[in-house]
Amino acid sequence: MEERVLINGRFKKTNIVSIVLIALALFGAIGGFASLSNGDILGILFAALYMAVGIFGAAFFYYLFNKCELTVTDKRVFGKIAFGKSVNLPFDMISSVGTAAFHGIGVATSSGRISFYYCLNSQEVFSVISNVLLERQGKTTKQVTSNETASISTADELKKFKDLLDSGIISQEEFDAKKKDLLGL
Repeated sequence: MEERVLINGRFKKTNIVSIVLIALALFGAIGGFASLSNGDILGILFAALYMAVGIFGAAFFYYLFNKCELTVTDKRVFGKIAFGKSVNLPFDMISSVGTAAFHGIGVATSSGRISFYYCLNSQEVFSVISNVLLERQGKTTKQVTSNETASISTADELKKFKDLLDSGIISQEEFDAKKKDLLGL
């Protein structure tokens, strides 16, 4: 059976965060020039700090989140998270799913939680993963329940025929034949 794509995550590029941090760097540069004309060494240091935080922060956020990808199929959740790290999570390994800050989707496994941030359709992705998990859980529960019912009803049937044998209503041969029939021997 071929794997079927259920939904793809659409990711917001973190350009706004990068722009804010670059604005912080420009603010620091303007402050540095103003401090330079006054001869204020402390002002120049703060301006340099603003510039460094702004430039490195912008590059960090851009690199951190602009490589995110997410695809949900009928068999697994896969894609790339922060820093472009690839993940592949079969539904058998997923224990739960939740939403997170910054339009995030958190997928929990026995080995930890994986988060995809800045997903524009995070609520839709959350619903699809939740529905697949619930559907798979329902199938497992139904399968176990039907197997338990079959074994319980076979045992009940055998007990009834044993009682009939002990009462003398049926013979040993009839009981043995019914036992073989019930046990599929």
